[in-house]
Amino acid sequence: MSAGIDRKILIVPLDPVHDVGAKLIARTLRERGHSVTLLPPDLSVEEVISRARQVTPDFIMVSRTISYDTPEILAKFADMCDAASLRSHAKLVVGGMSIRKEMAQELGFDAGFGPET
Repeated sequence: MSAGIDRKILIVPLDPVHDVGAKLIARTLRERGHSVTLLPPDLSVEEVISRARQVTPDFIMVSRTISYDTPEILAKFADMCDAASLRSHAKLVVGGMSIRKEMAQELGFDAGFGPET
């Protein structure tokens, strides 16, 4: 474990088949001393929000591949986090192969990470 602040991190693969990268990130964050909850990849946005309210994380990290409905799903997720008051204590982060910082911010996320980050 490294010296630093232990954060509660919820990792969400918002895609039925997009969880390999999320697992790698979860393992690395745990190795660095953070408390990580990794959700399964087949939960609805509503189920994820419910679980997030139970965990009360410092960060909600979403992994998503880009498809025709991705912007709508991610924007809905960010809006639902706002409505559930999760943003009062959690930063929203999205990552994936086609995610760019500007896109993430346009969709309501605090940060966005693509490949090589």
